[in-house]
Amino acid sequence: MPLCTRVPLFRLLVLLALRWRRVMLLHNRTGAESEMVSGRIDPSMQTLPFGCQLPSRARQTVIAHERNEIHSLAHNCSGAMVLTGSDDRTIKLWDTRNGNKLAALEGAVKGVMSVAFSDDGKHVVGASNDFALRIWSLSTSRVLYALNGHQNKIYCAGFSSDSRTIFSGGYDRLIKLWDVHRGVVTQSINCQSSCNDGAMTRDCSVLVSVHLDASVRLWDMRTGQLAHEISRVHKQPVTSVCLVPTNPNEIVTNSRDDSLHLLDIRTYTCVRTFQVASAAVLAAEPCHPCCCSPTAPCHPCAPSVPAFAVLFVLALSAGSVTRDCAVPTTSQCCNTRVVLYAI
Repeated sequence: MPLCTRVPLFRLLVLLALRWRRVMLLHNRTGAESEMVSGRIDPSMQTLPFGCQLPSRARQTVIAHERNEIHSLAHNCSGAMVLTGSDDRTIKLWDTRNGNKLAALEGAVKGVMSVAFSDDGKHVVGASNDFALRIWSLSTSRVLYALNGHQNKIYCAGFSSDSRTIFSGGYDRLIKLWDVHRGVVTQSINCQSSCNDGAMTRDCSVLVSVHLDASVRLWDMRTGQLAHEISRVHKQPVTSVCLVPTNPNEIVTNSRDDSLHLLDIRTYTCVRTFQVASAAVLAAEPCHPCCCSPTAPCHPCAPSVPAFAVLFVLALSAGSVTRDCAVPTTSQCCNTRVVLYAI
């Protein structure tokens, strides 16, 4: 066969191979999305002894904030909606069933570092780097109040279980309590060190705060005074804290010392320590949170680092890693996507 004939034929084969590759990639992506919408369970999912199923892969990935890092994510009580706060100064509301955007909450002047739903489902709070918190109405998607009073970046914000109070903490070493309906500060506490995260007990009697000086502090909400300080548990700054839904006396803390601790806030002792092999991913950045499953004795910690996101799932009863899942992210920014795991 002449050379002039072989060269065009080779180019044609290459073009056909590239076209076939594109068709297969599109087919795989749409197939994964249809699985999530139909609600089918992946047969390759691992079933734990206590009945909880863990996903082996993501059902859907949503580009939530293009080219802007996501700093915070929060579910509502039913799990049907999720909030994302980003460097693009917006908070976006998503439907977890299909990945559709429901609303974009605007008003922040700088990046949003923390977001939370109220338990009654009426309000959203967002803390941003402009030293202010804002309360949005979910029914109108409009700002109800801008709460000013912090003197530096705010790292955490959340609602009390009765949805009447908001707590906030940040780099100015202050914890503030706010009245949701009046939009005013009701109490200001000097917490001695930068506050990275906080959580309030279900009975609204104790506020737990974690700090840059590696301490965990418990505050009496009736008096605003320090009830107890748990130190020497972590060796590096504590980055996040969450309540254990199945036990009102236990919390989980995450630290930059590559460990997580299950603490009893009644006896002020460490119940269990979690250590992950090559766990530098757990505390690559100060904003990576930990969270607990609301029903099963399972504790997932979901940080992300450049080029991939890792979800570590640990059994609270055993203190060991049950599964870790890696998810690709964008190359331009390490944390611009929302990954939905359907269980």
